[in-house]
Amino acid sequence: MENNLVHIEAINPSSIGIIDILVYELKVLEKYKPELLILHDLRNVYDLHGWESIARYTYECSLIYRQRGITTFRQVAQISRN
Repeated sequence: MENNLVHIEAINPSSIGIIDILVYELKVLEKYKPELLILHDLRNVYDLHGWESIARYTYECSLIYRQRGITTFRQVAQISRN
C-alpha cells in the first residue's frame, strides 16, 4: 500500500463523452481507493455536456461514492447572467 496523501488527475472534457468520464473516474477510484475526492472546475464539463446529462452523471457518481464510503466535493463555478 502506498502512502500517497495527494493524487491529482486531469482530463480534457471536450475530448471524451460523459460515459467515458465516468469510466475514467471509476478506474481512478479503483486504483487509488481514496477516502476524499475533490472534483474541481467542473464548469467546462457542464457547459460541454449539458446540465441534464450531468445531473444523471452526478447522481450515478454519488451512489458509487456513497457505496464506497468516499466523501466527495464537486466544485462548479456559477457565472452571473447580469
